[in-house]
Amino acid sequence: EISRAVEDMAYQNRMRVILCNADEDPEKEALYLDLMRDEKVSGVILSPSLSILARFQMSDYPFPVVLVDRCERETAADAVVLDNTDSAYRLTAHLIEHGYQRILFIYDATSATGRQRHQGYVTAMATQGLQTQVKVVPTPVRATVDVAHAIVSELMQGPLLPDALIGSNGLILLGIIQALREVRLQFPEQIALAGFDDSPWTQLQGPGITVIAQPVYHIGQAATELLLQRIAHPSQPARRIVLSGELRERGSSARRMHATD
Repeated sequence: EISRAVEDMAYQNRMRVILCNADEDPEKEALYLDLMRDEKVSGVILSPSLSILARFQMSDYPFPVVLVDRCERETAADAVVLDNTDSAYRLTAHLIEHGYQRILFIYDATSATGRQRHQGYVTAMATQGLQTQVKVVPTPVRATVDVAHAIVSELMQGPLLPDALIGSNGLILLGIIQALREVRLQFPEQIALAGFDDSPWTQLQGPGITVIAQPVYHIGQAATELLLQRIAHPSQPARRIVLSGELRERGSSARRMHATD
């Protein structure tokens, strides 16, 4: 929906859109950015990999850039982001309020988004004096579902299961669900489940999956507006728009019947 919003806004302003998917591959990402130089584009809306973000400088590019979804707090660039830390805090607090204490967080350490969401989880657990349990998906996005699946499958062999699982993005959440289905573990009866990204399938899994929904179309609109403003006013200060995620509570995180177990 982000790309749809960008295209809609571009059409209204009689501009063309070039869409590139870098698959979290820094080399592919750099190649596409070089291509944008060759094409002499008016501007770029970029969801950067951690590698690109770590060394990002606006002066490196001959065109204006607006970052979406992923941006460090100290990055001096126009950006539209979700309040990832607060969203993860609220999602974790929701599970705690429903009686879950052994909450395992599975996140993508290769993205700023994953690390920010991890911080929100850690803070929520610490606030209640609960011990954190974390597993990291260190691989590119193409393998995320499989790696998350493998992590959960291994957990199922352990002596003590978590009360609840949180996946830090939609692909990780999908891998978790696949693994739970294979061992016929029911949620929330045997384990609670929550995550990020309100993909259509999250409403169709069992009692529905509790998620933080991102205002994705709004993100695309806001990013395009920032880019158009930057094109019109190249010297204006960098702006950052922070949007809130919506907690959509469904059956996968239903209140635990025996919260003191």
